[in-house]
Amino acid sequence: MTIRSKTILNLFYVFCFLLMVSFFAAQSRADDDYDPKAIEYGQQGCEAMNKNDYEKAIKLFTKAIKIAPKFDKAYYNRGLSYKKMEKYEKALADYNKAIELNSNYTLALEGRGWVLQHKKMIKEALTDYNKAIELGTDDAVTYYNRGVIILEGRTSDLGIADFLKATELDPKFFKAFYNIACAYSLNKDEEKALVYLEKAVDAGLKELDFVMKDPDFDNIRNSDGFKKIIEKLKGK
Repeated sequence: MTIRSKTILNLFYVFCFLLMVSFFAAQSRADDDYDPKAIEYGQQGCEAMNKNDYEKAIKLFTKAIKIAPKFDKAYYNRGLSYKKMEKYEKALADYNKAIELNSNYTLALEGRGWVLQHKKMIKEALTDYNKAIELGTDDAVTYYNRGVIILEGRTSDLGIADFLKATELDPKFFKAFYNIACAYSLNKDEEKALVYLEKAVDAGLKELDFVMKDPDFDNIRNSDGFKKIIEKLKGK
């Protein structure tokens, strides 16, 4: 089992965009289009999310939605709260509503894609990731998640391209480097497999036992290069 299949469901970043300067950017309606009380509840909901109090956050986002039924960001953030509580059907419903209100809402597309991928609805998840990327997302995890889907389908060149994009956006994204190494090892390209495995270690990979047991590296396990990387990993 590789990192791509074991940890994919733990890789969606949590952001509460009500508290960010860009919250009312081009993807959303202007702030004066919403009732000030709805905005206040939304901000309080984000504060609760930042404290990992998701039940409180959901109640606050629900209050915001009751006042402003077209408040796309409130649906998104409530969906994100449900996702963190592993209430995936409710998360999916809120992501759907956010996208219904704003079809170009990349964060909601990425969130819905994650839930669909979790539910093994791979074709639908890929559609959402594709659209988010076409819209210009700069989220490394979205490229990573799409790369996982593509590599599972064994179209490795495209999968590697997405992992490389993820590392471009986040140079410390060691899981992306690791999965590139896995792909090259499976393709019996020892040189590139070793290059990217070492990059993964340099970027923060520390799971020695996982690497030692990963069957994806059976093709390179006995090489001097692999042994040197293992020694480097042992020193962490």
